[in-house]
Amino acid sequence: MDTSFDSPNRGWFPQTSWTCVQKIQGREDKVSAEALQTLCSIYRAPIVTAFRSKHGFPLEEAEDSAHEFIVWFLGSGLLQQAESREGRFRSFLLTCLDNFARNRRRKLRSERRGGKAIHVSIHPDPESGTSGVEIADENSPAHEIDLAWARATLKAARSRLKAEEIVAGRGDDWTVMREFLSATPQWTLPEGALRISVTEGAFKVRIHRLRHRFHAILTEQVSATVSSEAEFQDEMQFLRSVYS
Repeated sequence: MDTSFDSPNRGWFPQTSWTCVQKIQGREDKVSAEALQTLCSIYRAPIVTAFRSKHGFPLEEAEDSAHEFIVWFLGSGLLQQAESREGRFRSFLLTCLDNFARNRRRKLRSERRGGKAIHVSIHPDPESGTSGVEIADENSPAHEIDLAWARATLKAARSRLKAEEIVAGRGDDWTVMREFLSATPQWTLPEGALRISVTEGAFKVRIHRLRHRFHAILTEQVSATVSSEAEFQDEMQFLRSVYS
């Protein structure tokens, strides 16, 4: 992966702090619902990973729990009740997941004993003494969750870029071009140019444009989950550290 995320020409921080989240505030329409659902669907893989690596759920149960959590989270009203917009969406989501997982375990134990199911509450957990909307300690998520989160972030950016390339009529070249988003492509520049039948000079221009657009998409996506320039830089550094 190319680790040169920070463009010297960026010079701006998009007004997208918690963008998808903010679209929901005070709204109950299709746009607001789709905004949060998109954000949650992007990070479904790390949500499954969190249920497995942090809470010990078997794979099938983790996948079912992830689905239930996303459905619950979308309709819980937690975001509308949260007073603070500071911090990373990642931390907020994982804190909510931790509370959900505890309740999920109680529910499963109860059902296995033939008792009544216990419903997830957004109120403070009596066992932990913490609020359902408190921001988690940044050191608490397991490395596996962080890795899955990074992969999901990059995969979403690449998927969006691929869709744009297809719309622009360059879809047939994507398999070759995507290699050069990485710092270690499997082909050299002349080999890549030959594969899509362009000159090496034209190929270099296309790579430059593709990387620039990828950085712009990634900037928008990461900015939507943080609340400050400093957090943005931390998240980008986090992506670099994972894939360096």
